Amino acid sequence: MRPSFSHAPHDRTRPIKRRVVPFLAVALLLCISAVIIWSRNRRSSDFLQVALAEKHQRPKLQSKSGTTIDSTTGSKNNQLLVITPLGNSTSNEKGVHALKCSMKFRGHNPEHLIRAKFDDKDGYGGLDVKKIRTILRTLQELLSQQEWPATTLILVVDAFDVVIQADPQEILQAYDAQPYPILFGAEAGCWNPVTKTLQSTVSAPLCTLPTHQTSIAKGLYLNSGVFLSTLGTLAAFLDHELNHQELPTEKEGLVALQGFPGQFNDQAYWGYWYTKYHPLIGIDNTGDNNNKLIIANIGRDHRSALRFDTTTGLFALEDNNNGKQKQVPPVMHFPGSHPKLFKPYIAAKRFFEENC
Repeated sequence: MRPSFSHAPHDRTRPIKRRVVPFLAVALLLCISAVIIWSRNRRSSDFLQVALAEKHQRPKLQSKSGTTIDSTTGSKNNQLLVITPLGNSTSNEKGVHALKCSMKFRGHNPEHLIRAKFDDKDGYGGLDVKKIRTILRTLQELLSQQEWPATTLILVVDAFDVVIQADPQEILQAYDAQPYPILFGAEAGCWNPVTKTLQSTVSAPLCTLPTHQTSIAKGLYLNSGVFLSTLGTLAAFLDHELNHQELPTEKEGLVALQGFPGQFNDQAYWGYWYTKYHPLIGIDNTGDNNNKLIIANIGRDHRSALRFDTTTGLFALEDNNNGKQKQVPPVMHFPGSHPKLFKPYIAAKRFFEENC
């Protein structure tokens, strides 16, 4: 007599379940990834829309009249604040003095120069985002004090190699006339003071239009020595990128400082953000013949035409064709590692040291 076995009914759905469960898991992961990407893209789009709205909300200036900021005396809606990040272990007092004096000569309130101190005792190898975080902290302090509206224009400069060439009104008008909420100068060598055009041979592709750049190339960074934005936009953007996003690394194309694996110059981060968020972030570009550059990044090959006029306290350019002098952009940025090569810059620093 054969033994009797009680067999469970055959489950015909098991093979289907085995196939469906992994498929659902993959689909779920894809959906989550899509939501994250959509969220980030939406966040980028939201940033752009808010920043553009804030930029357009800035009260437009009246026609230029002396050094008056706007038609309402004392109004802070059309003011310019200058922030200069300074390392604790770096002595840049002479540079700060020259910058402050150049502002004073052009009708700026010297009290509108704000020092943002950060720890640089380990040099560039230990800098990373310290400088950027210091800028953010300074912006947040300004907002919390509620003394300055979010539409206040902020000019961030490295004090040791920047000279202001124009009054606040001219810089405000120039910023309002260009399309980008956050505006950068590009790497040194982009601006040719002889032809007054951009060059792409020294720092391409950052000297060209953003559509030509799809990734971060070695050594090609936005120059963080000078940039412009409104108080609200810059604070919101930096808070989002530093406190609510993972910082980019080599995986995203950043190039580490030589001898410091995993450490990056702050310009590397800005270069990454530029490619990710354009047109929220833009390069100071002539665009067409009607636009003027705001920021002049002076390269070593530009020395021959540049002059400093000790009667006016202004830089000028000699036209080799007729001997006349050309006007230069409002903000002059010299290469920090080679300022001594520029006799006009040394003359300017000496002039400002002696006259303020």
